[in-house]
Amino acid sequence: MIANVSLEKIGKTIQEADSILIFPHINPDGDAIGSACGLCDTLLEHGKKAAVLLEEDAPEYLSFLDTSCCIQDAENFGRPDLCICVDCSDEGRLNKRKKTYQSCGSTICIDHHLAAENFAEKGFSDHYYIDSSEAACSQIIYKLLQAMGLKPTPVAAELLYTGIVTDTGSFQYSNTTGDTHRIAADLLDLGVDHMKVTVALYQNIKRNKLDLEIKILDTMESFAKDQAVIAYVTEDMAEAAGALMEDAESAIDLLRNIEGVEIAALLKQREEGIKVSLRAKSWGGVDQIAAKFGGGGHKKAAGCTMYMSLKEAWAALKEEIERALEK
Repeated sequence: MIANVSLEKIGKTIQEADSILIFPHINPDGDAIGSACGLCDTLLEHGKKAAVLLEEDAPEYLSFLDTSCCIQDAENFGRPDLCICVDCSDEGRLNKRKKTYQSCGSTICIDHHLAAENFAEKGFSDHYYIDSSEAACSQIIYKLLQAMGLKPTPVAAELLYTGIVTDTGSFQYSNTTGDTHRIAADLLDLGVDHMKVTVALYQNIKRNKLDLEIKILDTMESFAKDQAVIAYVTEDMAEAAGALMEDAESAIDLLRNIEGVEIAALLKQREEGIKVSLRAKSWGGVDQIAAKFGGGGHKKAAGCTMYMSLKEAWAALKEEIERALEK
């Protein structure tokens, strides 16, 4: 853990602020939306002026969640007393909102990722609390609310539960701890409908998404004595399948789940660069691989952005994965 402040101190700073703007990372996933909106909804319930600032709509697969606290125009909100960045400690993942974050009177970073160069330590945040032992940022937000003496609203409980479920692979990943299960149990006791979340996330797959996953699997290459696989997806592939790029997110799990595979990589060709998702299964690690390309994450789940062609990124990533497996 790296931190220059405790959760109790963060809670006190939040209590002293009247208006609060919350920043998840770009292309937000379940934990980014869950932690940001879960915190925001609870603060709104307790009389704060608060909103979550996004650059894009929340992913369609999370449409069952209440994200009414999200905005995409900071000007109408006014200058906040406090800005809080959640599930993100890499300034690049704030993208166009970075100036808004930095212009705030006071800033806090709360995360569970150790980026290669986290912006908290580089002076972009006044206060930071980054604990990579936590399974999800939503888990940290739950502990923060406890430290503040606040109980999550029913809406916030569903958001935080979804964040934990998605970032632990429905409690399958190695980041799952006793704390994870205890917090999930507490959230269920607050009224979260477990089956509603489960069906929405895992039992409601669009046919177009399946078509895209088939296309991704067709690009797959095994290497390193079949201990590693790599595949890619492009926006043209998504368009041909009638799907969205966000529909490709779970394909990395399909790759990792192949028998004998220890490390899986999925390259997503976007306008802003090649977005890479990395996963390890049992004895392997991918955080250092991501760090080689300016990214970060956890030992079993990490990512980075590679500013090169798809062909160049494919070759460079294969080489780094092979080197990691040899070690």
